[in-house]
Amino acid sequence: MKKKITILLILLDIILILINVASIGVSYQDNKKYLSSIEVVYDNNLNSTNSKLNDIVGTINLSKSYYLVQGHDNTFYQNHGPNKEENNYGSIFIDYRCNLLEDDACYIYSHSSNSYDLPFNELLKYQDIDYFNNHKYIKISYFNYELLYEVVAITSNYEEYQGPYLYLQTCKLDKTGLIILVLKRLKWLN
Repeated sequence: MKKKITILLILLDIILILINVASIGVSYQDNKKYLSSIEVVYDNNLNSTNSKLNDIVGTINLSKSYYLVQGHDNTFYQNHGPNKEENNYGSIFIDYRCNLLEDDACYIYSHSSNSYDLPFNELLKYQDIDYFNNHKYIKISYFNYELLYEVVAITSNYEEYQGPYLYLQTCKLDKTGLIILVLKRLKWLN
């Protein structure tokens, strides 16, 4: 009887392990699909009249170039890609009240994660002083204007840096914590 119970428990463990491995594989594929949907391969979509892409307002260059979207609120793109399809990872989106060309203080949001490969995970790297010093500039294209920003600080509190800054903020997808990268616009490149 003990032998049958032991075999049954071993089989149950194997089934649970297989379910977990399958779940990890699905998560990996979802994350890979997400990254391919937000990474800019070419800029033709920026001027597209395709109604599915009409919230794409530019690109942001981190380690790669990614689409920037701007909707009519700050909730939709927390769980939708630039193509407006629902996903778990959201988009990189500009606060709906901001105009990067006119406003002094603006906000760009996206998720970061310890578990998934997401573009704003790069913000976490700025906690390393060497990375911070070697990646001081971020280029943003916004409605076909090229803007160059200098990273001036990393913080978890807006009150520490008030003024004419662009704030890149992580949204908590998991327990990565709040990271805010503070940028100062240096110049328009065109």
